[in-house]
Amino acid sequence: MLGRIRKRAALLVLGVAATPGCIPEPVDVTGKRCGPDQSCGPGLQCLAGRCSAGDETPRPANLVSNSGFEEGAQGWETSGVLTSEAPGFTGTAAARLVARQEEPPVTLTPRSPPLLEPVESFYCASAWIRGSEGRTALLQLLVDSVPDETVELPLDGTWRQVTASTLFFPDMVGSVRLVLPAGVQTPVWVDDVKLWRSDSSSPCEDEP
Repeated sequence: MLGRIRKRAALLVLGVAATPGCIPEPVDVTGKRCGPDQSCGPGLQCLAGRCSAGDETPRPANLVSNSGFEEGAQGWETSGVLTSEAPGFTGTAAARLVARQEEPPVTLTPRSPPLLEPVESFYCASAWIRGSEGRTALLQLLVDSVPDETVELPLDGTWRQVTASTLFFPDMVGSVRLVLPAGVQTPVWVDDVKLWRSDSSSPCEDEP
């Protein structure tokens, strides 16, 4: 009897709630978010904010700060009203945008557009957007504050991703802008906005 109690206690210490003799399956954390407060565990390293095996090519860096709106409206400019709301598509929060007056659309841009690397290269942008069916959102890649590439995204009430790419030349200032069909009573939600330099032979496949 004493031996059974000790055996069950050992299983509980190991965190195993299954029948004795069962070994829990290892959890694959490759590609999960990481940082100072989120380690990846043995055999993996944190590359560009994602858990990665040592022999993998590092993912490109996302040039948009507070891309998941975990810090509210910090780093963003909008013609509407932005609040941070849970849950998000990929994290704990997403941006909820409404118009200040019944005059859609609403624009959303990062406050500090990045100076892109001094090499000719493709840059990509993407975002996840949710809004009322029958409306259309726009994702724009800006070159020196002027739209260079615009992609339309028809909304259907679910989270949908939109992606755009364009060729930037050395020393250009690039940014991303969303044009959202938000009204006073019809919110549009945005999450996981990204802008990155693509090293892939097929631009935008190497998403951060």
